[in-house]
Amino acid sequence: TPPRQILLPSPGPPRALRGAFVTLALAIGAATGATAQTYPLIGVTGDGASIPESLFLLDPTNASAMFVMTLGNGSEGEAIGYDPADGLLYHASGLLQNEVWERVDVYARTIVASGPFTGQQVTDYEITAMVYDPAAARFLACDLFGNLFDTTPAGAATRTGAVPHTLKGLAFAGG
Repeated sequence: TPPRQILLPSPGPPRALRGAFVTLALAIGAATGATAQTYPLIGVTGDGASIPESLFLLDPTNASAMFVMTLGNGSEGEAIGYDPADGLLYHASGLLQNEVWERVDVYARTIVASGPFTGQQVTDYEITAMVYDPAAARFLACDLFGNLFDTTPAGAATRTGAVPHTLKGLAFAGG
């Protein structure tokens, strides 16, 4: 099967993002085997960006960015993770009792569901990194102070440990 191509209508030509730019979280994936698929490189901007709290498709060959949609829920902090099982992008944002967990259909450019990021020992600090664990069908998320959370696709989180530093990306390696 050839790689799946994603074509989204652009509201204008690809452009570089300028201005105050916070850390860009990235989601990319490739599955192998008989049903091999490739997925687009997706970035999310934060509150300090020239186009804040928005998703962009990123061209890995020339670094151009194409606007997809504004997210806008939550407050400080943006993290994204892709779930290949349901084809949705997950977005975490916010702090101080305003933490939001969203499911986003990038192809349809819509927020499918939005609710709180909740659970025992969930802190008041924004999620800075997250990754989908296909073996557990859940997300691993990390907050600003290094707390790690095992998180359901609905946003229910359980603290499972901590790391000594703020993480800005997570990935599972190997099999």
